Amino acid sequence: MEGRKKMIIDAHMHLGEDLMFNSNDNEEDILRYMDENNVGGCILQTGLITCDSKKANERIYQLSKKYPGKFWGILAISPYLNEEEYQNYVKWAVNDLGFVGLKLHTYAFCCPPTSPQAQKIYSAAEMFNLPVMVHTGNGIPAALPSLVLTPAKEHPNVKFILAHSGNTMYAQEALITAQECHNVYLETSWTTVMDKKKFVDQLGCERLMFGTDLPENCSVEIFKYKIIDLDEYQFNQIMYNTAKTVFNLK
Repeated sequence: MEGRKKMIIDAHMHLGEDLMFNSNDNEEDILRYMDENNVGGCILQTGLITCDSKKANERIYQLSKKYPGKFWGILAISPYLNEEEYQNYVKWAVNDLGFVGLKLHTYAFCCPPTSPQAQKIYSAAEMFNLPVMVHTGNGIPAALPSLVLTPAKEHPNVKFILAHSGNTMYAQEALITAQECHNVYLETSWTTVMDKKKFVDQLGCERLMFGTDLPENCSVEIFKYKIIDLDEYQFNQIMYNTAKTVFNLK
């Protein structure tokens, strides 16, 4: 374990106000947890529900400009925008802010991955060559991991990331979904040590990526991976390389 010095990328973190869970992680909180846990890169998204989505996403951009190569953004906005509004938002986020992915938050917007409203997200992902992170776990039935099966099969060139991998209760369902679709990846925050070991053994480390969701959860998530006896390649793949590849990070 002592030789594992490669940079950790946290594939799932929030910045700013979240009116759904009444949280508000600021820049200082983010930088502090990264420094304390040797996290060298962080993929950020706004809070689930915000007062000003445009301003919230610009805040992520400002942090990424201040610390080049350390922060990247995922666009998480309402799927209930009309097609033109959504596409224009994505174009702005990619071209002006340099964002590297899209988010479908099935829980916050009560929008299952199979809904007509979600289709615009997949179309934008294909157009801009972006991965799509989908919230799974809390918020069922909209957040069932298996609901990603249909869009993943209909859009084989889009990489789908199951945020939280079903969040323990539906971890087995998330695993089966990834086994069924080559373009489905698992972000494993909040899953148990046993879940993580099963993912490694039955799916492989190339389809797994490290994520935390909350600054306070980071050291716990790192520790879970440290106790399941990974070799150096497996550890670095999960903690760094999968996210780097899927999000096409420079």
